Amino acid sequence: MRVIWTARLVVGMAAALLLSTLAFAAYQSGGPPPAAASRAVARVGPTPPQAVRLSGRVTVSGGLTRTWTAARVSVLSGAYGSCVIQARTFQTLVFAHEEQVNSRQEELLVTANLPNGTAGSGRYDLAGTNLSISAVFSRTGESNQLWSVRPGQSRATLQVKPDGSGTLTAASLAAAYPRPAGDPTSRPLNVSFSFACG
Repeated sequence: MRVIWTARLVVGMAAALLLSTLAFAAYQSGGPPPAAASRAVARVGPTPPQAVRLSGRVTVSGGLTRTWTAARVSVLSGAYGSCVIQARTFQTLVFAHEEQVNSRQEELLVTANLPNGTAGSGRYDLAGTNLSISAVFSRTGESNQLWSVRPGQSRATLQVKPDGSGTLTAASLAAAYPRPAGDPTSRPLNVSFSFACG
């Protein structure tokens, strides 16, 4: 659970956005989804010494039903320094978690990005702000799914406080990949994400 303020995070975020784009393009063209898309960000490299730390808790329902707490929370901002400084230039929030469940690797990656030209603490509502929110879940040998905002269906609010803490709530994120009948990951996903900086 660490704040990553180096070029590695920038590379990781670029990888996440690129993989999400490629994943959706593969879906549109009828190709198979990429395997373990979240792994590209969760393993971008060793984390250097940090000035501040972030902790977080994510609860999901709908396409998945689970709560994760032991995970890495990261932010991307326009400055390096204290939690207050990071909040002033906040741009992107990332929650990454991986664990072994019944001998299979499970990974979850949740990202929330402010639109270009927007930064800092405050309350951002999807109804009035072009928030980019996505969630990627993978389970070795079984399933892979990407959820993202669908206009007219999804609802979301991101609250970033001046002290660097905050919450993200998102409802009805749309699944990108078709799944066999009865597979819950074909359903919309709801996300509740709280984080603190210290």
